[in-house]
Amino acid sequence: MRSMGPNRLLPVLASLAGLLVGAVALESLARGYRVPPHVILVGRSGPGGNTAGPQLEEDEKEAPPAATEAKTEAHARARILLRRSEFDEGLALLREEARLRPDEPALQAELGYWLLVAGRPSDAISSLEQAMALGPTSYGTVLNLGIAYRRAGDLATAERILRGLVADRPSYRAASLALGVLLRRQGHLQEAIELLEATAAHGGNEERAHAHLQLGRAYLAAGQREMALREFDTAIDWAPALSDIRLGATWAFLNTGEPEDLAVALEYLEETRTIAPELPEVYSALGRIREMEGSLAGAEDAFIQALRLDPEYHSARRRLLRLYLEREDLAPARAQAEILLEMDADRPEHHFLAGLVAMRSGDIVSAKEAYQQAIALTEGRYPEAWYNLGITFRSAGDLPAAIAAYRQALENRPDYVEAMINLGAAHAASGQLDEAERILQRATEVDPNHATAWFHLGKLQIRRGEFLAAVASFQRARDVRPRYREAALNQGVALSRSGDIDGAITVYEQLTRDHPRYAKAYYNLSVALGKAGRRAQEYDAARKAVALDPGHVPSLTRLARLEVARGRYERAASLYRDLLDRDPGNDRGRVKLADVLRQTGDFQGCLDMGRAVASRNPRNRRAERLTRACLVALAASGTLGD
Repeated sequence: MRSMGPNRLLPVLASLAGLLVGAVALESLARGYRVPPHVILVGRSGPGGNTAGPQLEEDEKEAPPAATEAKTEAHARARILLRRSEFDEGLALLREEARLRPDEPALQAELGYWLLVAGRPSDAISSLEQAMALGPTSYGTVLNLGIAYRRAGDLATAERILRGLVADRPSYRAASLALGVLLRRQGHLQEAIELLEATAAHGGNEERAHAHLQLGRAYLAAGQREMALREFDTAIDWAPALSDIRLGATWAFLNTGEPEDLAVALEYLEETRTIAPELPEVYSALGRIREMEGSLAGAEDAFIQALRLDPEYHSARRRLLRLYLEREDLAPARAQAEILLEMDADRPEHHFLAGLVAMRSGDIVSAKEAYQQAIALTEGRYPEAWYNLGITFRSAGDLPAAIAAYRQALENRPDYVEAMINLGAAHAASGQLDEAERILQRATEVDPNHATAWFHLGKLQIRRGEFLAAVASFQRARDVRPRYREAALNQGVALSRSGDIDGAITVYEQLTRDHPRYAKAYYNLSVALGKAGRRAQEYDAARKAVALDPGHVPSLTRLARLEVARGRYERAASLYRDLLDRDPGNDRGRVKLADVLRQTGDFQGCLDMGRAVASRNPRNRRAERLTRACLVALAASGTLGD
């Protein structure tokens, strides 16, 4: 735990006073296009304050293009709009300027910068590469290209560009910082720490503050919590009034996913609120904390407060939309999606979110269209959209299209384990079991701790009759996720089919202890106990399964059969009637009920049931035999009607 004492508040207050004195000068610089909007210290930490989300969530800063005079009134107007974060109109004007003057690298570089700020990295890549192809460009343009590739998900290309830039200009701290961030994200933590330590040793106060912040994040990712805290506090000491730093520390602890780190994140956030009480990013981060605490109502209030402070704060609106989806509250989720599309229809994520809402609403056609639009806007570089598009095709029964979409997701992100799992499942559904197993094995190699990958591999191995291999796969899934009840259930199935009935019983008994209300576990336990000849326990487990889930058809069927074996025909008939109420088309259950009615002497009921089945399936031999037997019995009793 940590606290903010007077020794930290005094420099904050002093710096605030300095900021007030310098505010006019800063705004003047911004108008002259020498300073990007996000460097104004007490204010929004995200580019332009909204569309691309808080700077702390992106980690690295874009490099503004060199200051130049606007050559036309439209160019000057575009700059004004873009500094106000009015991206749609501003980018449209700037694109037209670039179209009219296609041979000016500085103009293409400027367009690329603003596309990056607006959260459109794929479009930014095109403009920045065109700028570099036209002639000599600044180091800032190269930096922005590396950042754009990182944000577009192409980490290998981003690393190549940033390493080259750092090698060409070792003193360019922004490039070293961006490379350090990328290395941390790739898991190369020791190299990231060494690079960031060197970067933090020199530069101005703000430069060193940001370097120490990223060094703290690298230490935290490496599990060195105390070192991380030291670096975060050092970063604050270098720039005590810079809200980005405390927000960055807040998000660093939020991103660990550890419950004990929420309190630390909240402390840094409260410090930020002390120096910037009207900052919408504070309430957005608070919303995420409340989400992680499980307080969805508190999260909703915080995101709404962020939007009150800045209605165009898209990052908060996107989180609010996802919150409504989590609550299955589709009407407000749809409303937020419509607002996002109205505000910025060129942002791929907004179409992606609209697709999520449509999918949850059961509108597969609209979902597919939304994902395809998101993919088009990124020129095919949107792995999550490809993945969800695959789900829509699978839902529509189009397995070849689903397979193609999942492969496109993997083309974009080769280590996308969820896409591998769905691709493997789609191949299995198509009967291509060898390919399915190859893909699922690959998923477990890419992430040996992905429980769902092991689970699906185990299910495929059961299907192929590889029962012992399936037992091992399900065990790996359970090792990763000890309370993974579906993995335990299927492990019992694999043990049973391998002939190890006692092993299956042991797994099921443990499963019922861990999940005492899991009806399927009791059903499977009943089946295994029956195979072991333990009749009394078999019956008790079946009764427990039905008591827990009266609508579970296999449990109803099993208990009814066991009641027949005990000679309790009335109870069996009642269970079969319950089964048919829940599953009216279950002809097998109807035939069994007819047989029970015959054994109780209700020959007319038996005849009615048999005829009902025969009318739908004249080839049902058992129904035919029962019908004849009941007709004979009715004739013998003299009660046969017309």
